[in-house]
Amino acid sequence: MNIRRGAYALALILSAACGHDRSPAGPTGSLEPGPPAGPPEILSGRTGAPVTADVVRQGSELTVTAGGFLTLRTTDRGQTVWLWPDDAELPVRWTRAFSYRGSDGGQLRRPAVAVRAVAVTPSADIRNNGDAYDALVRGTELVSAVGELPEYGVDVSGAGMAVTVTVDAGDDGFRKYPNAAGIAYTQIRDDGVIISARIVFRHLDRWHGWDNFAVAVAHELAHTFGLDHLEPSGPSGIMSASTDTYRFRDFQPHERLIMSMHSRRLPGTRLSGVTEDERRGVMQQSLGSRWELVCAF
Repeated sequence: MNIRRGAYALALILSAACGHDRSPAGPTGSLEPGPPAGPPEILSGRTGAPVTADVVRQGSELTVTAGGFLTLRTTDRGQTVWLWPDDAELPVRWTRAFSYRGSDGGQLRRPAVAVRAVAVTPSADIRNNGDAYDALVRGTELVSAVGELPEYGVDVSGAGMAVTVTVDAGDDGFRKYPNAAGIAYTQIRDDGVIISARIVFRHLDRWHGWDNFAVAVAHELAHTFGLDHLEPSGPSGIMSASTDTYRFRDFQPHERLIMSMHSRRLPGTRLSGVTEDERRGVMQQSLGSRWELVCAF
């Protein structure tokens, strides 16, 4: 990601894993369903107010439908159900782009619900560069400041998940995406749980200000929580896949809303209607894991 102002060409790259264009600018726990525990409490993700909804159980799967909200399919564990708005302020296409991956049947990915702290560990070249290290801390703090997300911290102890941050121009991702300056990878289980992640930057010397590097760190860390890019036709923010990313120094209200709701969903939840032919439960039986490149930015 060469951020020379006005001196680069905007490169739109579609990644099979990421599913969005990049644009440079200046402890897992068991997820097996438990027995139903009576009618769930159903709340609005935006306001927290109770919502009257139709609830259908089919085996271990719960389907919740209410006017003005996305239909939710999730494992029935007697948990509180938070519904996503589907209205002019937050249309479903934004939710689908930011939180659900259509290539996986609309599956939501995020760390296990038990993960409340994430350790961000920088490589020696970042640690030994005072400006870069300070920017890394600031970018990490931006993510932690979003309500409901786990606490992301640099070198924290006792964390349930680890994210390494390195600088390596020879990373395979940069050979595949030669114009990118930041790459995010996540290790995910088949049920959508992210168990670890790594971020690789091409360089530390061409950010045109360390505030830009802090924003890049926050952008990539949000991917390690399972978030994607903002829908191109929607409002901009740190998670834009365009030069707009660097106009912001914090996550915007619409980003915070979706990020907060994202954190309340169980890993593996699927967006209803994306895979109508699927009648299996949303939690798959296999818990094998694989690494995926989720952002070339």
